[in-house]
Amino acid sequence: MVQRRNGSAAGDLAWSTSTGDIRGVAGLPLTPPAGAPGPVGHLLSLASSGDDTSVEVVTTDATGKVTSQRLSVPADSTLQVGLTGVTSVWVHRVSGAGHLRAGVVSWFIDRSGALISTTPLADTVLRTTSAGLLQVGD
Repeated sequence: MVQRRNGSAAGDLAWSTSTGDIRGVAGLPLTPPAGAPGPVGHLLSLASSGDDTSVEVVTTDATGKVTSQRLSVPADSTLQVGLTGVTSVWVHRVSGAGHLRAGVVSWFIDRSGALISTTPLADTVLRTTSAGLLQVGD
């Protein structure tokens, strides 16, 4: 849970529900919302509980350039990765026995202050089974 407030003015509260472990790959595109009053900031938050976990974080920027970095998330702690200029982010478990969870925190600033949103990441199915087709009739 994150709460932001500018003095006694109205603030914003962001929270995210628990998700299942990331066992394979999880990610999402980071498309700015239509009509946003300014640039949207993003931060990847990684958490490992019970044991250490090594991950690969793959990002893509607006030009299509792909960047990969390997990180170690210590047991029972979190690690944050800035996502400036990134248009998509993917997390891949490399090794370790920790329970890996991840989410993206997004925000922008308007005249009332910082507005925050969180998106939990969950395992993504990257393959499907093809269905066989049989021609019937002419």
